[in-house]
Formats: sequence, structure tokens, C-alpha cells
Amino acid sequence: MDEISFSDPISKTEIPDFDLSPYEEPKELGYSRLDSMGSTTHANTPWWLLGIGGLLVGGGVYAAKRRARQNGQISGAEGSSESDSTSSPNCSQEIRSLFGNASTHSERKTAVSTSQPPSLADIVCSSDDQEKIADIVKTLDKNSALGLIGEQTRLEKLGQKIDSIHSLAFLWTIFHDRDLTACMQRIFAASFTKSFHIAGFMEGVNKGMSRYNPAKLDPYLQEWAQALGTTKKAVKPLIDAPFNKGKDWTALVLHLLSVKKSP
Repeated sequence: MDEISFSDPISKTEIPDFDLSPYEEPKELGYSRLDSMGSTTHANTPWWLLGIGGLLVGGGVYAAKRRARQNGQISGAEGSSESDSTSSPNCSQEIRSLFGNASTHSERKTAVSTSQPPSLADIVCSSDDQEKIADIVKTLDKNSALGLIGEQTRLEKLGQKIDSIHSLAFLWTIFHDRDLTACMQRIFAASFTKSFHIAGFMEGVNKGMSRYNPAKLDPYLQEWAQALGTTKKAVKPLIDAPFNKGKDWTALVLHLLSVKKSP
């Protein structure tokens, strides 16, 4: 390209020349040439002259790439990415790969609609959590009110670790086990000397049960009650009533304590 020079009537600043041919891919288009347009020596260059320079650079690069593509010099990856942007079938495939196609969504809906109803197995806590619960109950059983003073910090830490356990799972862990049920029976039988123990235990039960809506508990009650040797008909009123008044599930605990365990 012949050297061209435009003079700005105000700043008398010349535009840098661009030695690019329309069908030649620039070999060394470093940042030094472009950076010089924004340097302090050309600070007064009009914006429209900078725009012309940008168009010349962009046009030369585009023309060179187009010619190289026609000659099969550009890799298939780059060529396919540009063809995807202009080809609706390929665009559709790309969209499906990102967001999933219609069949995928229908399969998800089917999976949700055919999911199994809630089961006691869904809420039963881990064996590690069951050991923590057993530790709490046994500690309450073997210690007097005075003895619990030394255990208070440890029991509080254990309580924090099992705080997220489902309340039905907490009660199931205790009352499906014959030894733990016997521990609770001794504690409640000594209500005069172990009133502090009972109050602390019931505070935890009431706090946990208060988190739930009776409708959310109902699907588990049939299996849960049967596992504890009672019936849904017997436990449902004892579970539902405190939600409306008092939020105290002592009657439920007393009922579970009275259920005779099969040998």
C-alpha cells in the first residue's frame, strides 16, 4: 500500500502508516504499533482518525483469515465454531448440549413423578449419630442432678452435633432400642429427683418437633409407629395436638414409654 498521510489542521499530527495488503495475513502485528496511537506523543490525534486506523487493521485481518479459510489453512476447530454460529442445526445441537434436550427434561419429570413415597429409611440417622444419642440417654440415666454438672459441657456439645437430626428419627433411635427405652423409663419414674433431666430432655424434643408441619410428618407415621410397637391412630393425635397448643410433646413420650416391647 502506498504511504498515505493526513494532516490534522489543528494538531498537525500524522496517522501512522499500516503496511497491510487486503489479502495478506499480518505476520507481526505487535502491540507497539497500536499502543503508539494512544501514547502521549499522539494524545491530540482526533478520534475519527483512530477509527480509520482500526478499520484498516480489522479489514486486513478479516480478509487474510477469509482467504486462508478458503485455502483450507485454518484448523477445523476454528472453522466449525464460526460455521456453528451461522448454521441453525449446529446451533441447536450446541444449545441442547448446554441445556439438555426435550427428552432429557421429560425423563427428569418422569423420575420425579415416579419417585417412591417417603419412608422411615429416609430420615433414620447414621449409626454414629445413634451412638451420640445413646451416650446422652445413658448419661442422663446414670447421673444425679449433681453429677450432671460435670457432664453439662460435654452433653451440650453432643446435643449440638445431633441438632439437625429429624425429630422422629431421634425418638425412633431411643424407643426402638430396649436398653435405651429402659433408661428413659427409669428417668421418668424418678421424676422428683430427676426433674432436671426430664426438663432438659423434653426441651430438646419440643424444640425439634416444633420445626415441622404436621402434614410433613404424616407420611412417615404409619411405618414409624409400627416400628415402635404402636399405631398411627394412637400417635397422630399426640403429635398433631401440640402444634395447635402448647408445643409440648410430653404425652407422646409417655405413650412411647408405655409401649411394651416384644421379647
